Amino acid sequence: MNYFSLLSRSKELIFQTTPKTMIADFVLDFLDTFSLKIKRLTVLVLDNARIHTARKIKERFQIWQQRGLFIFSLPPYSPHLNLIEPLWKELKQRWLKPENYTSADLLFYSVY
Repeated sequence: MNYFSLLSRSKELIFQTTPKTMIADFVLDFLDTFSLKIKRLTVLVLDNARIHTARKIKERFQIWQQRGLFIFSLPPYSPHLNLIEPLWKELKQRWLKPENYTSADLLFYSVY
């Protein structure tokens, strides 16, 4: 199970899951939908994962900016600047137990 998620400064989590490999098209669709729902100017901070820096993602920046969504990319190798990294660390190290990995269904329900 793969998650693409956004965490606001007020700790609101917005996410979408997919059982498939995370690809740029998935992120593009997610951000397109997100950009249509925002009600005020929004800055989205992304790390430098390949799916975040794909050409098709960058080509959409201007459209998203017209909708009020601005993308800021973190410098390479700076997970300490990414607000969601502590959440993923907590999930992986404290919330999930080894037995949660025994089946895909159990893992899905353990993190959902």
